[in-house]
Amino acid sequence: MDYKYHDGTKRAGWDHLYEDCFEGINQIIHENIKGLPHDTMLVNAIFKKMLRALNEASEKMKEFENHPDAKPRWTDSWYSTFKNIIKYSESADTLNKKVITINMIDEFLRSTF
Repeated sequence: MDYKYHDGTKRAGWDHLYEDCFEGINQIIHENIKGLPHDTMLVNAIFKKMLRALNEASEKMKEFENHPDAKPRWTDSWYSTFKNIIKYSESADTLNKKVITINMIDEFLRSTF
C-alpha cells in the first residue's frame, strides 16, 4: 500500500513518520511481541528518524502557541512530555533503550496528531 498526502507542506510529526518509518516501527513492535532479537541497523535508523520527527513536531507545535483556540495548559503539557522524551533519548545508549524511545515517540505523536 502506498501512502500519499494531499498537501505535503502541512505535515505534522506523525504524518512524517508514517511515510518514512511505518514499516520499521511495525517490525520493531513485531519483534517485541514475539521476543525476537532486534535488527540493530533498523533500530538505529528508525531511532534517528523518530528523533527528527519529534523535533519537527515541536516546530509544528509553535504554530499553536499563540493561536486563539489553543489552551496554554495543553501546549505546556505537550512541551513537558516532549522535554522528558528528549531527556530520556539522550541516555538511550543501548538497543533496548532506543526501542523504548521509539515506542514513546510513536505513541506520543499518535496521541498528538
